[in-house]
Order: sequence, then structure tokens, then C-alpha cells
Amino acid sequence: DEGSSEILIENNLVYRVRTCPLFQHYGKDNIVRNNILALGGKGQLQRCREDKPCHYIAEGNIVFGDIEQMLGGVWKSGDWKVGRNVYWSTAGAPKFTDMDFEAWQTKGNDVGSIVADPLFVDAANDDFRLKPDSPALKLGFKPIDLSETGLYGDKDWIDLPKQYKNRPLNEIPAPVEPPFLVNFDFEGDEPGAEPLDVQIVKGGDQAALVVSKDTAATGDQCLKFQDAPGLQHGFAPHLYCNPSYSTGKVQLSWDMLNSKDAPASFYVEVRQWDVSPYLIGPTVSVAPDGKVTAGGRDMGVIPLGEWVHVDISIELGEGKPKTYQFTLSVPNREPIVAELPYVGKAFEKITWLGISSNSNTATVFYIDNLKLGTAEQLAKAPKQRHKRRTRPARERPREPANNQKLMGHWKFDEADGYVAEDSSGYENYGDVWAPWATGKFGSAIFCDSTSSHIAVPDDPTLQFGTSDFSIELWICPTMLKIESNDPRRRFMSKDNYPNTWWNLNLTTGGKPFLEMVDANKASCANRPTGTIPENAWTHLVVVVDRANAKTKYYFNGKLDSAQDIPPAFKGALDVKGGDLSIGSPWQPFLGLLDEVKIYNRVLIEGEIKASYEKEKGKRTNAAYQLIE
Repeated sequence: DEGSSEILIENNLVYRVRTCPLFQHYGKDNIVRNNILALGGKGQLQRCREDKPCHYIAEGNIVFGDIEQMLGGVWKSGDWKVGRNVYWSTAGAPKFTDMDFEAWQTKGNDVGSIVADPLFVDAANDDFRLKPDSPALKLGFKPIDLSETGLYGDKDWIDLPKQYKNRPLNEIPAPVEPPFLVNFDFEGDEPGAEPLDVQIVKGGDQAALVVSKDTAATGDQCLKFQDAPGLQHGFAPHLYCNPSYSTGKVQLSWDMLNSKDAPASFYVEVRQWDVSPYLIGPTVSVAPDGKVTAGGRDMGVIPLGEWVHVDISIELGEGKPKTYQFTLSVPNREPIVAELPYVGKAFEKITWLGISSNSNTATVFYIDNLKLGTAEQLAKAPKQRHKRRTRPARERPREPANNQKLMGHWKFDEADGYVAEDSSGYENYGDVWAPWATGKFGSAIFCDSTSSHIAVPDDPTLQFGTSDFSIELWICPTMLKIESNDPRRRFMSKDNYPNTWWNLNLTTGGKPFLEMVDANKASCANRPTGTIPENAWTHLVVVVDRANAKTKYYFNGKLDSAQDIPPAFKGALDVKGGDLSIGSPWQPFLGLLDEVKIYNRVLIEGEIKASYEKEKGKRTNAAYQLIE
């Protein structure tokens, strides 16, 4: 653990562990040979990191499980070497992440290994001696003398533990992440505003992706994509979200209208985003002349200026066909129906849905009634949002509202309603798009996978410029794990991507970190040393001391670590035009957030400790109840 390197590990029996018998956090050049690695709860060999070296050489071992999976953690970079191992699973053919043994060996990192029963004397009763005809012996494995392992001494001492029965292992069930459901009719969103439940990439100020009253397939509102020449990305304006489906029948549908006066080129696409390179499943493209293409086939021409409907039926799971059912419905015509292949032959699950305009000219198209889910999920009415309240324009400049340079303080004491009050005096109120939670801690907001967050409109008081600043909050994650090529969850941000932004994230290992990109595109993403746990409150303070070029992280009133800010990071961090988000629609943080404060200065250690001590008595219990 923690970077241990150049270690020889041999002649060990490691068995019946919670995760994996061989478990390396990071480090390099460790040799693991002639060991029996058996009966891990999650696999037998694990690597936990790929952002830092996590390298070992595991050769000549017996790798034995009662589950099919042999590997735990991440195995993508190729920064390891295994070989001459004997693999066996009593549950069936061994699996290596998502590969069988033959596919795993073709990667070239496991030469000389075999899949064969090692012929233990009685593994079910923990007798891991080898029978004389064991294939492991033929491969060069040297028997391990187990006679002097374990407890030793006089007989009474050795027999003492046998008087006490093993206590049952009561596993705490993993929290269930509610599925992200795509069922949007855009009726509850504010006209002229960006939709709240998906991620948006505009590509430039000339483009727009907003809720519109121009037209609608049903109801009064839809989503308008307005492209423009010279945008930063050829796929913008663009929206995407991250649903997750791996088995069963899934339905994707939408209404679309390509404008008559400025027809666009655009596409709707489903991907398996959690692999690299990503895999494409169903994809539907529309050309400016109305030509529709799906699965590489011509599906006809749709009339410009009229609404049409697309239905796609997908069946996922082992042994299911690598095709989908496509239906295009145009008023006063017979529907066009076809069974079409996935673009990527290995596509097997849905983790991304996106819509992109790729016109590079001034064009407009519309989308309405966007849905992706199971029949049971989509039988429910679309989620209706409370309309944003309209805020009157504020006069500038304003007098200082307090003497602490406290620019925003969201206590979340309201416990209901649609507005998060700001106690700083600057009236940086937030629109609440998250459920409220109560417990012994009082009240807080609960962020779930449906893009729950608080949206605070941009304001000069929330623009840091080149000044120092500090962010303080109480945080309680309920799930750190996430399936993503970029495995982190976001819990706070101010974003004007791709120009400038800052955000706070939490890795799957529980490490919070601040990522910043200034107006000159210089970046800083320093990480702390420590981590925060699931299902417990942590007082977190991040200090950015630009005058002294330092970032500092404090956990529960104590300094965790300090890091240097890169010399190039000199530009302003106003993120002008970007709203402040507490919680996030992008790879959303799951859990509780409370007592969020933003200061336009450096908080010192004494202040941080005092703030923690004042509040810690309320944070001993993270149990909560959601307010419906």
C-alpha cells in the first residue's frame, strides 16, 4: 500500500479475504511468486490505481476462487506483468474483467498461464496442500510448507481460539444508486434557459441550446439547438447524460423537427462510455435535406418544418442480438421499420446518450419528448419542475454585506421549498433542484443521480478574479463508486467551459480535490493526501492562497496537506456567466451537503478549527430521511 515498491512476496497462502488476496494500491516493481491466492470476495488479484504507477509481476502463483471473476480494480493501462499462473474457479470459467481467458491472454500480458484445477487436498475445508498430480507442480510451483503457519505454542494455547465460534459476517449492503431516467418533455423548464437535467456543451457564445416556446410536438415547449459557424467543437451545441442499462428491454424515443428556413445536420447516439475507446450502439443522423440514416442505412427523407417521431427498441444482456429495432413515424405515411446493427460490434450496455449538431453554419433544429428507459420507468409521467423565480436586476456596486468577506452562506435550514436562502447578506439565493433531507444534523440537501443540485445565478460577488478564496462545507457521500472513464463525482462547480471553470470533485477512493482553469487556460488540480469516508459527515475546507501560491485542504478542523500552485496559474478565475452549482448534473455526487460557505479570503487554521468544533456535535450521525 501507499507506494510500497521493490518487494518480493513469495511462499504465502492468502485466502478468504473480503476483497482480493493480492491487493496493491500503488507502487512499482513488486515481485509476487509461488503464492496461493484463494477465495477472495471480489476477485483474487487487484490493482487500485492507474493515475500513478501500480505495477507488479505476478508469476508462478495458484489463483483460485469460488467466484468467476479473477481480477478486481482497474486493468486497462497494461502496467503489470503476470504469467505461469494456474487459474481456477469452482463457479465456472474464470473471467478477467469482462474477458474470458483466451481474450485475456491475447492482450500479451499473461504468458504461460493455464486454466486448470490445482487439485488441493480439500479447499472447501481450507486444506490447500497439493495432490501429487497437481498441474501446478508440473508448471513449476513449489509446495509451501504450511506446518508452521498460524498460531503456535503449547496445545492449550493453540486450542484456545477453538472455544469461540466465529461470528457471522453481516455485510452492509451497498447503497443502491437510483437510475438516471431520461423522460423529458421540457414543460417544467424555464423558456430561454438551458435544460437542467443534462450536460450542455455550447461551443461558443453564438450558439444556443435552450428550452423554447417556438414550437412543440406536444405541450408548449421543446428543446432548441441553434448552431453557428466557427464554434470551438464540430459536435456543438451538444447535450449528453449518463444513464446506465446492461440487461433487459430498453426503449429510446424522441420527436424531432428540422427547421425549414435553416435546416441542420445532427445526430442522436447511444454509447458504452465506460470503456476505452468507447463503443457506439444505435445512432441516427439527419441531414439538412431531411435524409435520415441509421445503422449505416438510408431510412428515407423527413419533411422540413414538421414534427416526426423515432422509436428504438434495444434488448441488452448475454446472448442477445447485436441489433435494435428502428421505427420512423412521419404523419400521413406508413412507418419505416428496420432491424439494424450496432455500430460497435462489442457494444453491450448503455452508459451515455447524446445529441449533437454538426452543421458549422447557422442552423436550427428541435427535440421534444426525449425518453430512454424501461417500459415500467417510462409509464410514469415526466418529472415536472417548479418554475425558476425571476430575479430583479441588482444595482452594482453593492456595499459589503459583512466584515468577513463571506460571499455566500447556504445553511439549508429551510427543509422545504424551492429556494436556498443565502445568509451572507449578498442575496445569492439558489434554485433548489434537489430533495431535502433531515436527521439529527438538522436539515441538508440530498444529491441523487437525477442531477440534483442547487443553481445559484452568477454574480460579481462569486467571481474570484485573482484574489484568495476559501470554500467550506459539510459533506457526507453515500456512494463513491462510479462507472466512468473519468472516475470521480462532482459536488460543486462554477463553469464556463471551455473557457474557464473551477469545480470540486470526489474520487472513488474518497479523495476530494479542486480543479481550476483560469482565464489564460492555465490549470491547477492539486489533490490532498487524505480521504473522506462514505456514510459519515466530514468538515471540508479548501483554501486557495494565491498571494503565496498555495492550496490547502483541511479535514475536520485539521490541516491535511498543502500544495504549490503552478507558476503559470496567474489569470483571473471569475468564470463570468457561469452559475454556481452546489451538487452537479455531471457525474453527480451522491449524498448530503450542508453549511456551504464561500469566502473571498484565506481562512486560517484557528478559524477552521473553531467552525468545526462549533458544529461537530450535530454531525455524529449521518442517518437521514428525505422530505417528500
